[in-house]
Amino acid sequence: MSQVIIMENGRVTIENGHFNSNKDSVDSNLSDLSNDIDVNLSNNYLNSSLTSTNLTNEAHRYVVIYNVAKRKNVCELITNATAYNFVPVLIGSHTIREYIKSRYASVSYFDTIQQFKEFISGKCLLIGIEIMDTSISVLDYKFQPAIALMPGNEGTGLNEKQKAYCDGFIYIPQYGFGTASLNVYIATTIVLHRFATAVNT
Repeated sequence: MSQVIIMENGRVTIENGHFNSNKDSVDSNLSDLSNDIDVNLSNNYLNSSLTSTNLTNEAHRYVVIYNVAKRKNVCELITNATAYNFVPVLIGSHTIREYIKSRYASVSYFDTIQQFKEFISGKCLLIGIEIMDTSISVLDYKFQPAIALMPGNEGTGLNEKQKAYCDGFIYIPQYGFGTASLNVYIATTIVLHRFATAVNT
């Protein structure tokens, strides 16, 4: 069963049917995930509810799409994340949310990166894909089964805010001199493939 988590202004919606509930009745209805749950919550209650129930993929594998400028790249990241059984997470990007919602059923939404980082706390690490002095080669990185991967902007890479929320960084080694970086969705797909190879063997 596919659920879609949408977190906007302290409100979480799990889209999969036509059921709405308020905060007081959330606990009694969480067991019936075949229905929609539309809950208005404080952030603390939201985090505890999402932690105690399986509203996302059991493996906790995410591709975080934040500060990616081109819609084509956003769409390719969503497609490729889904192909490797990762949940695409779109942070902010309100101007294209309706476009994405109308075309993809597997995307989860958060208003801020802080909200997402709180959501994955205790579940997995947030790893940035970036060329940095502290980055570990994707060939040498010890992947854990649960992980959130965050690529950077097409032109500028990860910004300082994104870096501050990352628990570590990986990069893709290159052997030629033609370019300093790869396209954002190509780079992410290489990392996803390396993850799949490492974790499944």
